[in-house]
Amino acid sequence: MSKDTDKKELVKINDQVEDLAVMLRTLKITSKESFGNAACHLETITRQKKVVTEYWAPLIETAFDAKQKTAKTLREVRDKEEECLSPLDKMDAHVRKLRLTYKTEQDESDRLAREKAEEVAQKIAKKEADKLLKKADKTNDTATEEKLIEKADEVKVVPTFIPKTVKKSERTESGTLNTFVSVIEVEVHDTKSICGMIFNGELSVDCVTVNEAKIKAWAKSFGKPSGMYDGFNISITEKERITIAR
Repeated sequence: MSKDTDKKELVKINDQVEDLAVMLRTLKITSKESFGNAACHLETITRQKKVVTEYWAPLIETAFDAKQKTAKTLREVRDKEEECLSPLDKMDAHVRKLRLTYKTEQDESDRLAREKAEEVAQKIAKKEADKLLKKADKTNDTATEEKLIEKADEVKVVPTFIPKTVKKSERTESGTLNTFVSVIEVEVHDTKSICGMIFNGELSVDCVTVNEAKIKAWAKSFGKPSGMYDGFNISITEKERITIAR
């Protein structure tokens, strides 16, 4: 590829990125349809990232081969690639945030709808049971009374199915699968409390990694003898070290 062709290709790629940025600048997700369209935008962004990386890949490889002459060239090429990818990364994060916000709102709305439906179902079941109990109270026939009471006890709440507005996984028209997954992050701020939870059986002992090197350093610093300690043993043996004179 000549330098002129190379430049034309880069201009074309940058124009595509800019057109995409302009289109997404006013993006709003207010319905299931616009939510689905946003998934297609994510697919477009991902494909455009691939176009960018494929353009810069041979240039980076060439710069890498010549890195012994100058590392500056390789850094410059990587910086230019990052410059092209940066707006795409920002678009990707923007669309994902909009989709997640919409999904969170719809999940909360669905939850409230389910709670309301459950309350209604419970009221209907209670009304039916109360109706049977009143009949049992009015009848003078013992057998009939017992049957009515038994029926009242057997009245069950009929579950109401409320489908999710936003499914966990959905495919775009082109077949790309978009899936929402739960990402758990843990920040440890009190190791002693974690040990307490392990002691109480709330956490598995596998949750804590024992640093044997630190225990060795502790034993050496405080002159601890061989023996059994709470949770570990210390064994001290003599070992000869040979240092060859130069």
